[in-house]
Amino acid sequence: MVLAAVPLIVVATTDGVDAGQDRLGGDYPAFYGAGRIAATGDWAELYLSSRQLEAQSDLFTEPGNFLYFAYPPQVAALYRPLAALSYEWSYVLHALLMGAAVALAVRLAKPWISAISWSAPAAIAATLLMYPILIGVYGGQNTALTLLLIVAAARLEHDKRPFGAGLAIAALLFKPQFGLAMVALAVVGRRWRMAEGWAVGAAGFYALGLVTVGWTWPADWASQAWQFNEMNLVANGSNFVSALSFTEGLLGRTGLVLLGLPIAVGVGLWAARIWARAGGDAVANRYGAAAVAIVLAAPSALFYDGGLTAITLGVAVSQRGRRVTTIAAAIWVLSWIQVAASSLGASPGFLLLLGTWALHHWGSPRHGPVVT
Repeated sequence: MVLAAVPLIVVATTDGVDAGQDRLGGDYPAFYGAGRIAATGDWAELYLSSRQLEAQSDLFTEPGNFLYFAYPPQVAALYRPLAALSYEWSYVLHALLMGAAVALAVRLAKPWISAISWSAPAAIAATLLMYPILIGVYGGQNTALTLLLIVAAARLEHDKRPFGAGLAIAALLFKPQFGLAMVALAVVGRRWRMAEGWAVGAAGFYALGLVTVGWTWPADWASQAWQFNEMNLVANGSNFVSALSFTEGLLGRTGLVLLGLPIAVGVGLWAARIWARAGGDAVANRYGAAAVAIVLAAPSALFYDGGLTAITLGVAVSQRGRRVTTIAAAIWVLSWIQVAASSLGASPGFLLLLGTWALHHWGSPRHGPVVT
């Protein structure tokens, strides 16, 4: 209840939407502005900086300030109802919805959390208070939704409903780098019914873009997303955590090629091997590996995406208990070092991702034949 009250307190005590570094809602103006554009039907102008500036013009005190929206057009449509509210109350509702998504994800993970002997409130609080997740919830981001979809897919597989699991990972296409990575793992693991569900969901996702923007929307989105990522790497470099974006931001193109690319490829192959060969508690092993791998191997990922490793840490603790609990707790505590990222010049979240990967790699049971 205390955590749920935070956005209400923030709204009541904040002097206006834009207060410099303490801007209400963090990144939320980008999504709210996109929802406004969707409400007007100006889909052809969705990725125009001038149009986004106009849609956010009343959210910033400094003329010319705005936050760029680079997600697929379907996400703008998703935020259209929220944009019908005043900004402050739209942000409150969004924060509450993301907090509820975290709680639901924990509830869905009951088959694995029960092995830890934690109460549901304790597990929810521990998950929500992991720094990347907390900032994602109160900073206007959607990490909690990504977390929920991955856990939902795992639970559906656990319950012998692979087609539904495929639909869940298709919904991850709202962040295409994650939705595509997850279906690639499903194909490698020969989870054909899951891949069928993904194909149906992906077709529906494409159709939603078709009726709003037009049939070429994937190319249009990819073009602007690539350009935005290049600019974002310069402006937001200390917040990147994937192997590719972290090494390029810290060491330039040379670091990306010599260090980032080998790590990304290696982690991707590692996860693919687990999905191809996982035995025993196959679902937990596969999704624990996927959660850390899709962030480390992504073309671009910011620190709040590292919140997905709450899944990996939970799997490690549920399978190995006290043998890894101390390490997992240390990673959880160290996630708060991200507050010093600007001073450090790079995100410590990258090192924590590597530590989480190592914990899963050496802390999980050995992998046998595929379990269907």
